[in-house]
Amino acid sequence: MAELEGDSAGDSAGDTTNTDMGIDSDMSFDGNMSAGTDMGGDESTTDADTDGAPTDHTQSASGGDEPTTPEQDQESENEDAVGTDDGLESEQGPDAAEQEEEDKQEGETEQPLEPVVNDRGEEYPEVIDPRTGEPIPPPEGDLEIVPQEERVPWGISERRAFIEEWEAKGYPVPEGGWSEYDIHHIRPREYGGTNDFDNLVPVPRSTHQGQLNPWWSGFNRK
Repeated sequence: MAELEGDSAGDSAGDTTNTDMGIDSDMSFDGNMSAGTDMGGDESTTDADTDGAPTDHTQSASGGDEPTTPEQDQESENEDAVGTDDGLESEQGPDAAEQEEEDKQEGETEQPLEPVVNDRGEEYPEVIDPRTGEPIPPPEGDLEIVPQEERVPWGISERRAFIEEWEAKGYPVPEGGWSEYDIHHIRPREYGGTNDFDNLVPVPRSTHQGQLNPWWSGFNRK
């Protein structure tokens, strides 16, 4: 806890310096079967037609054999083939549509985001959040400056409260100790940021004061 007090002094000095700038130091998917005769015997399955081509026989409605031409057989086979293809298409159709939709959504997700820049054209600094191992995201939505009297307070007691909550949640002490870190407001107090745990993140003091604060000093300063 003695280390916290040392921090506090360092932060307090940093807060005073940045307050003058207007910036918070801790911002942030065929077989055709021939019919038998009435006598039970076998009957020849082919005759000669007018063209000399063999003619297949099928059983007629009356029980006799009705000849069919090769052209009729071919048409029947074509109809069977079409019906089979249609069945496949009807079964595969929904799956193909779903896959196409998934591919479309995946493509949209993979599109890179536009970088956030300040009024000087500088991209938002890439600083790692030790909680997630991912870059700290810039705040979203419209950012309007909040009057000084409406901003949440930040000082030694607020810093100490964050550190206690950080350690109570099981996060390790940052490398080098708290005295080397500032507490950054992801959404700056100047733009309505709160002291909620999810809006705060510890960053090395040199990074906070050398990258994050300068970037915010060039934001919305037209």
